[in-house]
Parts: sequence; structure tokens; C-alpha cells
Amino acid sequence: MKQILLRADDLGYSEGINFGIAKLVTNNKLRTIGLIINLTYSKNGYELVKKENICLGLHSNISNGYPILNSKEIPSLVTANGTFKSSKEYNHSMHNFVNYNDVYNEVEAQYLYFKKLTGRKPDYIDAHAVFNATYFKAIEAVALKYGLLYIPSIADTKEKCSIGSTDLYFWMESMNDDYDPNKTFQEMCQSKRRACEVMILHPGYIDDELLSTSSLIFPRVKEVEFLMKLKLDEIAEKEQIDFITYNDLKKEGKV
Repeated sequence: MKQILLRADDLGYSEGINFGIAKLVTNNKLRTIGLIINLTYSKNGYELVKKENICLGLHSNISNGYPILNSKEIPSLVTANGTFKSSKEYNHSMHNFVNYNDVYNEVEAQYLYFKKLTGRKPDYIDAHAVFNATYFKAIEAVALKYGLLYIPSIADTKEKCSIGSTDLYFWMESMNDDYDPNKTFQEMCQSKRRACEVMILHPGYIDDELLSTSSLIFPRVKEVEFLMKLKLDEIAEKEQIDFITYNDLKKEGKV
């Protein structure tokens, strides 16, 4: 049976994002959620979904808001006012300015704060917005130290990663000008690959915080509406699709 995983990133980013994701979770449209832990709305986001049966990951973040650690302890990651450097600064820089110890210590601090807030380990850990080899290396090291499932960042739908005996392909097309989440979903369903197809989503509603800090705006609302209209049970039966989470792979002994 074909496997599809619908994953929503950015819980905690803003109040509007939190409400959009919570609506989808409570309506059984999403079961895999990435929580950003260091932002003003992080606790609010967690409170909205904490009673739900979901696969909750740590969406580690070094490009929005203030760090968990004192900014003086991680100088390569922060601006003069103590906030994280933007994803644009990381991704467009001609050289890698990220200090490994800085980013390792901050990711570890975010993991420990996640445990403090939720009372448990995250079901997985991954990266938010920044494509940087040093950052990825640090996340993987934290995952290894604490026995966490590390999900790499892959932007090309033709590339795969393997988790246990399962191959995963990732679809994240929301930055495309002509993005249609339903079209992406249909292409995933029609794929003939013997693998798990992962659709990376960023659903939510627009608010001032989002408008002030993010370049991804209207696709988020599109994704809420798209997911709310999905009849997952009917699709699962008709298309012989198993909608899974990372935790389901663990239960199968594949991780």
C-alpha cells in the first residue's frame, strides 16, 4: 500500500499560524506537526494541540526571534540587537559564517526547552528555513546524542532519504508562483515510487506577525482550505493509500 505523510511546519510562529494548524489537527486532517520552540507564540501553539494524538517534532530554528541561549554565547548566529540572523543572510551568504559550537549549543538548548515545555522528547527533529551544512551537522549530532529521529532537509522531489528500510521523498512547492496544493497532492498520489511521499506544508492564517517576518504568506491560507476539504478516509480507501506519521515508521520497526 502506498504511504503518504502530511507534515505541517511552523507551529508557534504566530497566533494565526497556530489557529490554522490547530483547526486542522482537531479536524483530523494533520497528525505530524513541527513546533518552533523559541518564539512568543510557541507555548500558545503547543497548548492548542497538546491533548491531540499527534507526532510532534522540534522544528529547530536559528533564523527567527531570539535564541534560547544568551545571544552573547552564540555570536555567529545573531545580529547586534540579539535576534537571530534572517534565513536570507544564511542562505545567500558567499561564505559559511556559522560556528559549529554556537549552533550545536543552541539546537541542544531548544531540545531541552522542548522537553521542559512538553514533558517529553520530540518525535523527530529537523531544520527551519536555513540550508546550511554546519547547521544540519549540529542537528544530526544533537539527534544522535539524545536518541532522536533526524529528518534531513531535502528540497528536490527527485532526491530521497532513507529512514530505516523506508525511502522518503519530500515535496515542498509552496514557494512556487503557481503553487496549487491540490495539484501537488494529486501528483504525490499518482507517483509510482515504492516509497513514502512526504508533503511539507506551512498552513495557517495571516496576521501582523506573519506579514512582518515571513516571505511565505498566501500559500499558507491556501493550504488550510485545501486540507480542510480533503476527505482522507475516502481517498485512503479508493486509492489504497496509508496516511502515516514518523511514529508509524517507528512502530513498524523501520526506524
